[in-house]
Amino acid sequence: MGFEAGARSYMAAYNAMNGIPMTAQPILKEITIKEWGVNHIITTDAGSLDAMVRAHKYFPDLPTAAAGAIKVGINQFLDGIYKVNVTQASRRS
Repeated sequence: MGFEAGARSYMAAYNAMNGIPMTAQPILKEITIKEWGVNHIITTDAGSLDAMVRAHKYFPDLPTAAAGAIKVGINQFLDGIYKVNVTQASRRS
């Protein structure tokens, strides 16, 4: 179990697994919350929100990327651009 040492947070990686950026990877929620029963801080790395759009080309725009990150359990963003994009994502849904 990854949180036995008392960690209260972890950061999603920049890379992708099976073509899905880790910041949007469903395995974050599946393992951390469902398997381990831990609901602590899962954070983006700085720049990873933008990378899901520009580098990975996984999402068409930043609000959609923000929604995708939240859906898989991301609950803290290190990107300075997250506020406006999370707000826009919440207005879309």
